[in-house]
Formats: sequence, structure tokens, C-alpha cells
Amino acid sequence: MSLEEEQMVNLSSLNAEQYDAVTQIQGPVMIIAGAGTGKTRVITYRMTHMLGSGLDGQHIVALTFTNKAAKEMKERLVELVGKRAKPIFIGTFHSFCLRILREFSSLLGMDTRFSLAGTSDQLDLIRKALEERGWQGLYKPEDLLARISKAKNALLLPHELDNGFDDKDPAVLSAVYDLYERQLKLNRVIDFDDCIFKTALLLKNNPQVVEMLEQRWTHYLVDEFQDTNFAQLYILELLASRYKNICVVGDDDQSIYSWRGAMVETLDRFETTFVGTRLIKLEQNYRCSNVILNAANKVIRNNTGRKGKTLWSASTNEDPIILSSHVDDIAEAKWISLKIFGLLGKGRRPREMGILYRANKQSRAIELALRENNIPYKVFGGTSFFERKEVKDFLCYFRLSVNPNDRLAFWRVINTPSRGIGMKTLERIEAKALEMNLS
Repeated sequence: MSLEEEQMVNLSSLNAEQYDAVTQIQGPVMIIAGAGTGKTRVITYRMTHMLGSGLDGQHIVALTFTNKAAKEMKERLVELVGKRAKPIFIGTFHSFCLRILREFSSLLGMDTRFSLAGTSDQLDLIRKALEERGWQGLYKPEDLLARISKAKNALLLPHELDNGFDDKDPAVLSAVYDLYERQLKLNRVIDFDDCIFKTALLLKNNPQVVEMLEQRWTHYLVDEFQDTNFAQLYILELLASRYKNICVVGDDDQSIYSWRGAMVETLDRFETTFVGTRLIKLEQNYRCSNVILNAANKVIRNNTGRKGKTLWSASTNEDPIILSSHVDDIAEAKWISLKIFGLLGKGRRPREMGILYRANKQSRAIELALRENNIPYKVFGGTSFFERKEVKDFLCYFRLSVNPNDRLAFWRVINTPSRGIGMKTLERIEAKALEMNLS
């Protein structure tokens, strides 16, 4: 690493464990990073160190769990190395797999101009499948879609569900799953799970593609590894098995996506698959006081099968944790509001404070209490921007401009805004399209 780059990332500012995590760039590495231990800094410094060691950025892949995390990682890396960050692929598992599918979709018999189906599109296709079987009203489309998602995350095709797949009615699921897949193909779309599922099938059945990608990408870095599911781990095993230059960063104490197929067991499986994995634990916390950390450590120790670690802090703050119970949500909200009002009176700023609640419905009482004391606030969450009807309609017009064969997008916008097109006219359009073999 050049002196300029050494100063740029200031490795001397790292603690011993962080230094090891940054500089150990060859071979399999597992970093157990507790909350607030400087994980993002370690990841970006690690990529900077890779570049400084002579590795070409186009051979590096950094995978994150959300687009927001990927954007933050890219921005931090650009601050450190500027344009040298550009060749590195930094994105989510799904965007990474989507890139692979776009390049090799023909090997799966897919239309190269396929689109991604949204949740509402998926549910419409499930309903069509139920109608085709005469099962409408007997099963909930949302439930079936969740079960199909579970099957795809387990890398199972419709005809494979009878082989011990954990489902309450695998025969029904298999039938609906099969019809759903036919509808996806007919409409030239794939669903969110297919990004991973079809990439896994592509790599499994086409070793020449694996060999090509092994030469393209030689070093992998995976964030939030505890939230990786079986299909994602399978893809990593195929792509990184040759050079074994793979670093995973995770914390089994923070696993929250088991409902989506994520398995904390992936940590153990990783060490079994990549023999000789170096384990590095980041335990020094830079976010909380020892009062909070000691309480958290005592609670989390009750979890079984976890990687043992004890978070600690150099902070001297000894402010106690306060447990306060109230007769109802209104009394609780008033107490919270008065506490904040008192802190504001002592010079604290609103942006230094946050209120966390389990469900959106709980915000109403808190908002009312804050308003009574003229305390400014901002609510985060609620309906996703992209789930709003007007946004979905707008995006469907874009989908049609990119892919005129996108049937789902067409049927969504043909009468939006209202053009006075009735059901009979729509049926005639559909019949004529089928007659002329058009989308």
C-alpha cells in the first residue's frame, strides 16, 4: 500500500481487531461485528486496502442487504479513493444476480428483455392460477405467494415440493406454483425471489458460466451475512470456491430475517465449506455506554447457538437505563413528551432524540402528546413510497417504454387515467392479441 493511501485510510486509527479485519484480504475470513463496532468503516477500509495492494477494482464484489446500505458504502469508498471505486461492484444480492441473469438469461430460455413483477402483479398472477384450477376463494393469494417464496429460497421447483418440503399442503402449493411460473413466463417477467433462484439454477447447470465469473470476480465481501438465506449462500459457494477470497461480515445476535429464509446456521456452514476460515471478532463498541452494553450482553447471552462475544466501550458515561411503566398508551406518551420537554429546556436539540415503537398505530398517542407541548418531530415509516398506487402506475408507464411486451404493466395502465374503456373492450383486446400472437 502506498504511503498516500496509508494516510488516506489512517490504519493507525483502527483498534487491533479492526486492523486484522482490514488487512487480511486473502483467503476466507469471517468478521463477527457487534452493533456499533465500526463495521462500515472496516468494510470500506478493507476495500481501500485491496486497491492499495494492487488488486484491480473490477475483480471485487461487495454485497449488502439493502440499496440504502449499498449507496452509503459506495459514497464512503468514493470519499476515500475517488474514481478508483467505480469498477467495484457494490450492491445488493438481488442487483448482483440480476446483472448475471441479464447477461446469461438465454441459457435459461428467458426473454432477455424480462421485467420485474411487483407484489401486486404477483398476487394477480396467483389469483389467475387459482381461477384456472377453480380454487378462487379457497386460498389466500398472499399466503400462497409467501409459501412459493419459501420454496424458491430453498431452491425447489414445483415438482420437487413432495420431497420433504415443510408445507401444510405441498400438492396444492405445487399446482399453484407451477401455474404461477407459467404466468410469469407468459408475461415475460420474473419475481423478486427469481433474481436469486434463477441465478442459482443458472450456475448449477452451467459450469462454464461459473468458470467465466470466477475469472471476472476473484474477491467477495458480504455484509449482514447473518441474514443470508440458503440460495444466496449456495451462489457464493459456487462463485468463490476456486480462489476462496471471500470475507463475510455479520452478527448472529442481529438476525431478523428468518421469516424470509435467512439462517444464522449459515455462519457455521460457511466455516465448514471454506475450511481454514479466519474468525475475527469486533467487540469494542463506539456507540453506547457500558451501562447499556452490559444490559444487552446479559439479555443476549440467553440465545443458544450464537458466536460468543462481549461488547464493551471505552465510554465513561454512566447514565442509567430507566424502566417506566404506565396505565395506558396515553399516560406513557405524556410521560415521554414531558421527558423530552425537560431535555430541550436543558439545551438538547430535537435531532439528538428518537422515539422507537413496535407498531405504527402506537405513533398516534405520542404525536398528540408532542403536539401538546409544541415539540417538533418527524415520523419515519408508514406506506412505502413505491407501494403507492400513483407511483406504481407511473412506473408501469416506464416499464412499458422499456419493454412493450410487459403485459402486466399494460393492463395496469390501459385505463389509468380513466379512458372509458369497459370490460368488454378489454376482453376484445385480449382476444385479438391472442389471435395475432401478440403480447
